[in-house]
Amino acid sequence: VYDDLEYTVAENGTCSVFGIGTYKGKILVIPGNSPSGETITEIGSSAFINNTDFTEVIISENVETIQAYAFNNCYSLRKISIPSSVTTIGKKAFYDCGALEEITIPKTVLYIKQEAFTGCNKLSIKCEIAENDKPSGWASTWNRSNRPVTWDCNNITVNNE
Repeated sequence: VYDDLEYTVAENGTCSVFGIGTYKGKILVIPGNSPSGETITEIGSSAFINNTDFTEVIISENVETIQAYAFNNCYSLRKISIPSSVTTIGKKAFYDCGALEEITIPKTVLYIKQEAFTGCNKLSIKCEIAENDKPSGWASTWNRSNRPVTWDCNNITVNNE
């Protein structure tokens, strides 16, 4: 189904998605395995930069790293699902994704590089960790645009009285 994405396999057998290829759908699914069966552990640097075709991205559980500029300037991207397997979000990974509305950052994310969400002017950020537990690997400018952040989002209780 996703033979039209571009993949590269390292000598150690890890696989990275590095480009959109001929895919033209509105919902982009990063699969868990390449068409030839390698486990996909990374979305490569600038993999989908400047793409305006898809509005939603679903990342499969095997992916651990979203490299720098991976979704930079994806102006149509409104929704992304980041799995708990992700530990790193690269520099400017979602830079200028102006339509992106909401993202949940799993508690497994140990590193968020500089300006990961800069220019995402509609974005609301949910973090599964408490603000006091923020890992030291999060750059001080990870949220340079000062988008609203809900910390410890899985433990929020809503009073329906």
